[in-house]
Amino acid sequence: MKLRRYILTVLVVAIVPISSTIRSQEKPKPDRATLEAQFKKADADRTATRENTKERADAANRAMQAASDMGWLAFDASKFDEAATWFATSARLKDESYLNARGYWENYLQTTALQLDGKVDEQIKTQQSQLATAD
Repeated sequence: MKLRRYILTVLVVAIVPISSTIRSQEKPKPDRATLEAQFKKADADRTATRENTKERADAANRAMQAASDMGWLAFDASKFDEAATWFATSARLKDESYLNARGYWENYLQTTALQLDGKVDEQIKTQQSQLATAD
């Protein structure tokens, strides 16, 4: 009986500091003003960049995340209409991010990938001719 009590005491003493360390590492939730500033900056970055670029897709993704966070903040405050508006904005920005990323990769495959393939083909031919002359 004393051994069980001793083991239980040791476990409790060992677990309490570990759990408090885990709690202290959690990031605090940003406030509304911080999230609005993040959203405005990300949205301004998004509108300032060219369409069908990786940068615009990334900016739309950041704006989408900020809008989603704003939606959850409003939802937690029981402001459901505002939350719905932010979630709709987040969904629209997710679609835009997808479209810009797809446009970027389509453009990449049509131009840059073809150029790289041509360079690789030239290098293969050069090395094949060098190999043939070396034999």
